[in-house]
Amino acid sequence: MRDKILLLCLVGCVLQLQAQLIGWKCSVQYKAPEIQSNPPEWTYAVSDSTNIGIYFKVSSRFQCQMDGYNMTSDLMLPDWRPVVEGDYMYGYTIVRGPTWHIYGAIVYKLDLRTGREVWKQVFDHRHLDRQEFAVRIKLRDDTVELVTMKRYESHEVDILPQQYNFNGDDSYVCVRKYHKVNGTLLEYDCWDREDSTVFVVLPRVTGDFVLESRDDGKYVYVRMRLNDRTLELNLLDRAGHLEYQRVDTLYYPADKYDLDELILGPVHSKIFILDNDTIVNVYAFKRHKGGRVWLTERDLIYMQLYDKDLNLIKRVSLGSLVDAFKAVKNVKIRYAGEDYIVLHIVVLTEEEESEGYLAVIDYEGNLLASSKWEREPFGEYIFSQRGMGYLKYSRKPIMVTFSFDDDYPRELPQTVRYYLYENGEWVEKFSQQMGENHYFYPYGLEYLEETSNKDLLICVSHHNYDEEKDGRNSYNHTWMLIDGSKLGLKTSTSDIELVEEGVRVYPNPVGGAMHIESDRQYAYVEVCDLMGRVVLRERYRSTIDVSGLSSGVYLVRLLDERGKVHQVRMVKR
Repeated sequence: MRDKILLLCLVGCVLQLQAQLIGWKCSVQYKAPEIQSNPPEWTYAVSDSTNIGIYFKVSSRFQCQMDGYNMTSDLMLPDWRPVVEGDYMYGYTIVRGPTWHIYGAIVYKLDLRTGREVWKQVFDHRHLDRQEFAVRIKLRDDTVELVTMKRYESHEVDILPQQYNFNGDDSYVCVRKYHKVNGTLLEYDCWDREDSTVFVVLPRVTGDFVLESRDDGKYVYVRMRLNDRTLELNLLDRAGHLEYQRVDTLYYPADKYDLDELILGPVHSKIFILDNDTIVNVYAFKRHKGGRVWLTERDLIYMQLYDKDLNLIKRVSLGSLVDAFKAVKNVKIRYAGEDYIVLHIVVLTEEEESEGYLAVIDYEGNLLASSKWEREPFGEYIFSQRGMGYLKYSRKPIMVTFSFDDDYPRELPQTVRYYLYENGEWVEKFSQQMGENHYFYPYGLEYLEETSNKDLLICVSHHNYDEEKDGRNSYNHTWMLIDGSKLGLKTSTSDIELVEEGVRVYPNPVGGAMHIESDRQYAYVEVCDLMGRVVLRERYRSTIDVSGLSSGVYLVRLLDERGKVHQVRMVKR
């Protein structure tokens, strides 16, 4: 199947180039995604307002090209993530044209309670000769900061412009600052590309080279060097000048192995930088086993953690993965959270064919859950980007799968299934039947996170399918909020047990510190407004600071480990 996907991509690139040369054009009306069963609480599609064009048609001759600046790209980046603050989320999506040139990005603010767009801004470089690739979004006081990479050389002579996106020319860094409330562009600054002392960064954050902007305005730039088997860590100032560099040879047992007989697996997605600026690096050396077989040993696969000042925190052996999966060829990071990492593990079968697994591990290297990417005999696949994760509040591994047909057009309607890992096995909780006019791509789950009130926030990349043209337009990012009661993570509002006996909140009304007296222990304390929105959530303790809340009436919810809720009314002065 992978070969077919690569062939389709190659055909699409050739046909796009052909379309650009001869000028075929047409357009398709954009259609919002349909969900026929178990619809989410809300959905929101991120797209440009211009026409959506057909991408390509495989069944016969090429039909038409993309029409202008309207192709939101699937990110496929292991470290892409939005920023959530209170009830709002700030995100971005990359936009490219008919020949894969990066034309800019859509930056937006979303109300997580309703899924409604607060504001959206598009920066458009389609008429300029330099591509600008968005790589990170941050909040700085009252501004939304978008960090981008901008190439030095013109792209106008590119024959295969997507090479810039995946491998390409060297770049420098720019920062766009938007007003947090209304989205107005306040500032746009770039490193001085005429300054020969400015550090050169590679053009795309793929997990092989990662750029992170710190709170002090400096940058951490980390990259893997495949040939000399080293990890390069750089600290750059605001203007892009190198302040400090550390180059570490990736650890291996030197008393047992000769470095010249070891090779690194392909370096895609080996690095991740967490929100607290901790740098995570996962790698596996391979050793020749005879014939064409190269496999890792138990003592040749590791995870290393560095702090924001590039100091090594610890090194953890991941030899247990070799014990579990036997013939391991390679390991990649799919996503890293505060308490867990999702790895893509490539395994060699007895027939010397590669199989993919997704696995959730903690930062001690313990295996929490895993599954084969192609889940035979179920006829379904795990979304390979973020189709597996760990719920930060419910403390359970989660898996999301999709049905996918090898033939074109894909299976429509498509089925998406949600699983939780319970008592040592994956348990299906519910499924969604998608509409006839769109489907998800294998990399299509870009983001998956549990909210504080145990709902599921996801972002998927989907295609619109046009039956008359027998073709598709390109990706549109769609956000969905999934009701946590469908996953069994929480009870519905009508099932909540309201028990005030045995629980006392004082003083009531309260001004600053709220004290809780109870005859039992709880796991969490939530403060909700009368609409049921969670405005404060903390680990249970007897004193909670509520001075930051506005005056009004609130519900104090006390949750135990089983999810049972006791609720008390509280008045904030």
